[in-house]
Amino acid sequence: MDWIVHHYWPELDRKHVRRADIEPILEHFRSRPEINIQLLGHSVQQRPIELVSIGRGKQVVLAWTQMHGDEPTATAAVFDIIEQLLSDNRSLVTQVLNHFTLHFIPMLNPDGAERKTRENAQGIDINRDARKRCSPEAQILHNAVSKLRPDIAFNLHDQNRYYGVGNTDELSTIAFLAPPFDQEQSVNHARGRAMSLIAVMRQVLEARINGHVARYMDEYSPRCFGDTIAAMGASTLLIESGEFPNDPNRQTARAMNRLAIFTALDAVSQNTWQDVGEADYFAIPANNENHWGDIVLRNVTFAGNANSVEFQTDMLIRKVEGEYQVAEIGDLADQRGITELGCDQLTLSRGEPYRVSEPLTLDDLAYRAILKNGYSHFIDTNDNLAVRTELPVFSTTQPLPTTFHKLPAIGILSTAGSPRYAVLGRKVVELEGEP
Repeated sequence: MDWIVHHYWPELDRKHVRRADIEPILEHFRSRPEINIQLLGHSVQQRPIELVSIGRGKQVVLAWTQMHGDEPTATAAVFDIIEQLLSDNRSLVTQVLNHFTLHFIPMLNPDGAERKTRENAQGIDINRDARKRCSPEAQILHNAVSKLRPDIAFNLHDQNRYYGVGNTDELSTIAFLAPPFDQEQSVNHARGRAMSLIAVMRQVLEARINGHVARYMDEYSPRCFGDTIAAMGASTLLIESGEFPNDPNRQTARAMNRLAIFTALDAVSQNTWQDVGEADYFAIPANNENHWGDIVLRNVTFAGNANSVEFQTDMLIRKVEGEYQVAEIGDLADQRGITELGCDQLTLSRGEPYRVSEPLTLDDLAYRAILKNGYSHFIDTNDNLAVRTELPVFSTTQPLPTTFHKLPAIGILSTAGSPRYAVLGRKVVELEGEP
């Protein structure tokens, strides 16, 4: 069965989701008699955290999203799932509703979502607060699990854009884990079922996003909720949403969350999950951290300066502590870039600082003209610069160093002294031709 018809909530096709974005959808659900919405409590800053329930079956499912406030993909997917359960009258959907009672906590960390931070308003990573439960959000999740005693739990997250699938050249769009419940990484019935369900989900997803599914390595952490809930007897499944080529809002991962969850529910309701086992789970390629970067420049010539001679090698750009930096210079044959550029005939220099001495409105046309003249960043000590372009702009009070390593990824790529490209954070902007 094709579970993916369309995205039910197109307004959630966005890079980030906050509480205000989901309020209208929750209001829509409140009007439906099939849905029960219960207030579980409030965040540190008194934003509501609610439980959305649907279904009439004996097996209990619990899923929660945005435990990390800056990880919104599964929030959109969960609302799609609920709407599909309400509006899709196919028999297999009815079977899910008859077999399960499904509970969703969409946006466990609304304060973090508001600020687009991983942590809550206390600065606590809720997913590391399963033991002490210093945060009200951790207390809310713990209480919900203790009361509902789910048979199946979906722990839904986003991962950074740099994960790859094993040693392949593919981005990790979906990564799974059946978290261990003890230091020995034992496998009981509940964890064994989680492993089998992941194997089934992987088979189905591979037909859609071939080569983009990975598996997290097992590491037991008693302070994490997935491990703690697994120890309480639930078949716990971590799903991490990642990048897919040319999909900046992660709508592919959003659809694959829905497909994965419905596939798991279908496998449980029809008892087909036992057709696969641990070996199929462990056959999923490992989720390879930092296998990718935003940009890799291949065989670029670094211009010589007072401190170095000219040399040719590769360069990697990646986001580090909120800033796109040159993370590595050297042999990057095993590294992949979401954007890659062959630079055999190109020389990279820092570019000149453009000193803004009077008011300047920087639209696309004006900016490209400045970049074409070899300027890469702006010295603006009196706030004279008005930015009217979507391209990244780097403004500072001092010229940038001529070196690159561990410094902002700002520079000019030239051929025979003529600028051809501007490197602006995670973007490479071609300077020849029309804007």
